Amino acid sequence: MDLLPMADLHTHALIPMYYYRRKLETPSPRTLFLPWGPLGTHIDLPGLKVSGVKCMVFCVYAFNRLPHANCFENAKAQIRVFETWVAAHSEVLAHAKTPSEIQPIIQSGRTAAILALEGGHHIGNDLENVAYFKSKGIFYVTMVHFINTPVGDTFLTGAFSSNRGLRPFGRELLRTLEAQGLIVDVAHASEKGFWDMLEHSTKPPIFSHGACRTVCGHSRNLSDEQSREMIKKEGL
Repeated sequence: MDLLPMADLHTHALIPMYYYRRKLETPSPRTLFLPWGPLGTHIDLPGLKVSGVKCMVFCVYAFNRLPHANCFENAKAQIRVFETWVAAHSEVLAHAKTPSEIQPIIQSGRTAAILALEGGHHIGNDLENVAYFKSKGIFYVTMVHFINTPVGDTFLTGAFSSNRGLRPFGRELLRTLEAQGLIVDVAHASEKGFWDMLEHSTKPPIFSHGACRTVCGHSRNLSDEQSREMIKKEGL
């Protein structure tokens, strides 16, 4: 039976690949106690071949502050791991650096592997670093993650802090991303941060991973009002 082609917009296969040197050539061990563990992943090459997933986003994520002194350099190292791994398994997947490369890869019977950046902290304090990520095929940048940064406040701390939303450097980063053709991802943002991003964005943003707050009442998820505003912005 032919499977309907699917896309996965947010995976963390790079965490076990980079931090634990896993090659993902065999299924990861499962645990009966936790649905997910840092040593494992549901993603592996045998599963990818039969899954029907034809477009997969591999997120670059360096733990903020500790243990990395320089998240920009760590992100570069993770991208090198990704590039080497994809090249070694070119019969299964290929790196799509631009949207126009996705469909030809799928038509060749392989999975289009895409890079994204989870957290503006990988940019450091230098907006010129955005050009490097653009050259490496980063499609979108999740502006914030779990810890407040000069980019903005997160959902995790927004309820317990002054919730300044998107900060001045974050607004500069947003403008730079849009100028470079990268997509702004609002996931993980505080409530005010979300509205700040939509106010300052001039191109459609995305909410790469999460759920509806009406279904699951968690501050990380979007309210109906936020979802409607995303639709007005022609976002995803």
